[in-house]
Amino acid sequence: RDGDTLRQIDWKATARKRTPIAREYQDERDQQIIFLLDCGRRMRSQDGDLAHFDHALNACLLLAYVALRQGDAVGLATFASDQPRFIAPAKGQAQIGHLLNGVYDLQSTQRPADYAAAVDQLLARQRRRALVVLVTNLRDEDDSELLGACKRIARQHRLLITSLREEVLEEEEVTSTEVSQDTRIDIPVIEQEVEAEAEEPEIFTIVEEMPTFPGGDQALLEYMAKNTKYPPLARENGLQGIVVVTFVVDERGRIKDAQVLRGIGGGCDEEAMRVVQSMPPWKPGKQRGMSVRVQYNLPFRFTLR
Repeated sequence: RDGDTLRQIDWKATARKRTPIAREYQDERDQQIIFLLDCGRRMRSQDGDLAHFDHALNACLLLAYVALRQGDAVGLATFASDQPRFIAPAKGQAQIGHLLNGVYDLQSTQRPADYAAAVDQLLARQRRRALVVLVTNLRDEDDSELLGACKRIARQHRLLITSLREEVLEEEEVTSTEVSQDTRIDIPVIEQEVEAEAEEPEIFTIVEEMPTFPGGDQALLEYMAKNTKYPPLARENGLQGIVVVTFVVDERGRIKDAQVLRGIGGGCDEEAMRVVQSMPPWKPGKQRGMSVRVQYNLPFRFTLR
């Protein structure tokens, strides 16, 4: 065909068929992805107001949301925590809710990172081949222990290691997961279907062109981080958890019908509503070229430090 390159030609198939055969490539789908999150003492290192653990957890949730949107199955496992957790990989937008419920009260500890034990636990639980994303804070002295653990896990799974650096050690290096230094809260965006009322225009959950905050998802995260304040009452009473606000982005990009879907009290529900209702107009979603209403659920993670 016109446009095919020589690299695409399958020469063995061409010889067998006696006609040119070209390969076509496409992105892999239906993959298993597991985030292996270090909750140990090195993850307590601070970058501004947020610890490395908070940056890593927020990044895992955002990447999980993207992978689920692409049709992959996502899970999460922790190590060096008081109670190691394992959330089996699963597909669908409901999985992000399971992940949020499983980690909303997760905290870093004073335990050292035991990579060998973490690999033992993962191999015992995850049989199917998966991409394992190890999120940790490495030091030079970890080389020998980590190398042995990596060799063991690589026999069954693919492994990607991400290491967070401390600014005091490398001031020129910026952590890729950092969003803001002014807040303790990052917000991944999640869609969920809500039944439309008969007299109202149809409300969609997924459309061909999704509505976007002015400037995109990164700008949304920065806006939410800058404008969300921890309520004094919740702080005084040690209240923390996840508040979920649901709202509709209408055909003109306006926020409509905002309400608390899941609350924790202490003023956190009201604060989440205030921030959502103060948002500027979004770029509306489109279906078949027409602007339509789209439902969003936005979780706020309130964590005391």
